[in-house]
Amino acid sequence: AEDEEEKAILQRALGLVFTFVFPKEDTGKPPRILLLQDLLDYSLSVIMANHPDEKGLILINLILFDSGIDYAQGFDEALADQLADATLDALASQPELLAKPKALQQIIKGVADAIDSAQLKQPGLLPLLIRLALQNTALNANLIIGANAGQPRHLITIALEQILPALSAQNGKGQWRPEISPAMALGLTESLLSEVVRNPNWVAGKTNQDSLLSELLDVSFKALAKVPEGQRLSMETLEGLIRLNIQAAAGSPHVLRKISFAGDDEEKAILERALGLTLSFVFPEENTGKESRPQLLNGLLDYSLGVIMAHHPNEKGLILLDLILFENNSIDYTAGFNEALADQLVDAALGALSQQPGLVSNDQALKAIIGDVATALKDSGITRPELLPELIRLTLEYTAEHLGLLLDLDEEKPKHLLVSASRQVLKAIAEKPETGKWKPRLSNSQITEILEITFDAVVKHPQWIQAEEVIYQILDAVFRSMEVVSSARKLPFIVLQRMLESAMEAASRQRKFIAKILTDEQIMLRYALENLFEVVFVKNGEEETIWRLGQAEVINDLIDYFLLAILESPGDKTAVDHVLDHIQTVITAWKLDLAKTLDEVLEQLENENA
Repeated sequence: AEDEEEKAILQRALGLVFTFVFPKEDTGKPPRILLLQDLLDYSLSVIMANHPDEKGLILINLILFDSGIDYAQGFDEALADQLADATLDALASQPELLAKPKALQQIIKGVADAIDSAQLKQPGLLPLLIRLALQNTALNANLIIGANAGQPRHLITIALEQILPALSAQNGKGQWRPEISPAMALGLTESLLSEVVRNPNWVAGKTNQDSLLSELLDVSFKALAKVPEGQRLSMETLEGLIRLNIQAAAGSPHVLRKISFAGDDEEKAILERALGLTLSFVFPEENTGKESRPQLLNGLLDYSLGVIMAHHPNEKGLILLDLILFENNSIDYTAGFNEALADQLVDAALGALSQQPGLVSNDQALKAIIGDVATALKDSGITRPELLPELIRLTLEYTAEHLGLLLDLDEEKPKHLLVSASRQVLKAIAEKPETGKWKPRLSNSQITEILEITFDAVVKHPQWIQAEEVIYQILDAVFRSMEVVSSARKLPFIVLQRMLESAMEAASRQRKFIAKILTDEQIMLRYALENLFEVVFVKNGEEETIWRLGQAEVINDLIDYFLLAILESPGDKTAVDHVLDHIQTVITAWKLDLAKTLDEVLEQLENENA
């Protein structure tokens, strides 16, 4: 030392070392004489040689007294370097901390105490967390609180006191906790501390009975504790889960609000319920007989937390999640999680919920609709899983527009009229034609169009569903009549579409169309249409005639004219036969000039009969 000030600083540095090596008797600590040489060398040759001032004294004091380092195995110079570097970074960024050495001491001691309290024994964790705490201190020294109470504390320290016990592997309730490596703990802690820095109220304020941070961690590990012990999650999955929870809570603390849901009267945080739904789907209870699906976990967590709860951090989000996860929705997860399929289902449900907010309080009705639609498709034998989301979308869309008409929510197990209609439509579509006959092979979009025609009719005439398979009988009549047409002259879909619309309209205007005749298997509509096609495509078998009458716009006009003529008649079999004779007369006149339109032919006949 060259002057009195340096001598005083040197004496204080030596005093710190000797006090640490030879503690007072009343402390109950044994001497550490084996450390003396190493500590003197490091303190004088490293610390004081580079920082012969108050800063050097702060570093020595922090390394020896406040870090909680266990020197039982000797002095660790690398560890001391890490602590010194972290402290110097903090002091360089916030020089005013030199005037507040107690604040630094409290932070470092707080980190050490938090690690000790959490019983985290991983080597190397202490310097990592101290460095992390001091780096945050350097960038956010303004977050030191409680100075007026004489015990200044930093929010970072408070946060660590809440974070580390949650990450600890110690759990006295027999439920597992993941063992956290130093790198893993650092990554998770860094994510959490970043949120604390951005949102100090996470630790300073209250959510329910605790801080938001504590609630978040409690919710996360409560959900994880339900995972069967034999299905422990990987560190990567755990890290992703907690990060997603952080993002969800950061986006909306509302996810930590406690609610009852789906018949469970116990109040639990929305986020906890979302995690519970996801984990229960992936890891079903043993007594259910269902196999675990761990390969789905990451995809489902990303979607449930990163998509659904991020956009709907409320009961609606839980309803949406429940819909894509409940077992009876017939979604096939064997090939992995299909996000596009889930999006379709969620969009359909959102449409219904937005139009009928009351469905939020009756989520079981939505599940029943989706489950019943899925079952209807499965029972039909139509093996097109890609059709299901569109069927669900269409059913929910019409349900939302006509809820009171289609579904009685007061019933314990309400019968949904559109589900019943769908069953009949799919049954008619799935049935095979008679041997040697043809039947239109419909695309998914064409099936959807047929369902729309049917749903429109059901909305107008809900009593049809109460009758004996009226919808099926109408569709069956249309399909069976088309079997009369040779497979070489297959009619386009637009003819089928128009014929269905006309048949539905005719049936609504005259009940005799759906009355059974001849046998118990055939209704008047089928008799009429089959014989119409017999007249058009069999009895008038000339190639040119069939080619002209088989044009979509021509056959459509002819069908409409035919059905309208029956509507204006008594509607019995005799009347139908009479109209068929008239159609033959029309076609005979048409053959004279096939370039004419139906209206022109009819006008010609009227003039001839005038």
